[in-house]
Amino acid sequence: MPDVQITLNDGATALRLFPELFSVYKAGFSRPPHSQTETDFVNFEARAKRQFQQPEFGLMTAHRDGGLVGLCFGYPLPVGTGWWNGLDTPADEDFYAEDGTRTCAVIELVVHPDHQRQGIGRRLLTAFLDSRAETRATLATNPEARSVQQMYERWGWRCLGRKPAGFPTAPRPFFDIYLLDLPVTH
Repeated sequence: MPDVQITLNDGATALRLFPELFSVYKAGFSRPPHSQTETDFVNFEARAKRQFQQPEFGLMTAHRDGGLVGLCFGYPLPVGTGWWNGLDTPADEDFYAEDGTRTCAVIELVVHPDHQRQGIGRRLLTAFLDSRAETRATLATNPEARSVQQMYERWGWRCLGRKPAGFPTAPRPFFDIYLLDLPVTH
């Protein structure tokens, strides 16, 4: 799709672009299967602005005709992360060990509803992961959004299990955690 421009951005640029990012995020998560509330959107703003400041944060944006139509962002899981806490699938200790360079957490992937089903989400995620140096990636999904989970599964992600949200302002009490091994060329 030559009419969509995909660009890698840092945290400072993400802060500058926040009004546009928020507009796309809100449009993408305002209807089923997500249907977040106004409180969820307020919490997103505070959470995202903290996440933009994480070491090695990256934001991939998609623009069409000068306007933002999609975004994907994340950062490496730090040492001592709580990301794996409460996961209902047991694994050995080495699986959960993070050193700040091993696993990239994909925090958000959203495409404005007017631009969905055109391959933009997949392009964003692929470009984001291609920009990373980590050896694996993880993301959390809404357990009720089975169509979203099936999309990730078609793209090669595997579900590891379910875990409690881990923070009081989460839009739902549980998330399903997915993992993707990244090519060793990263």
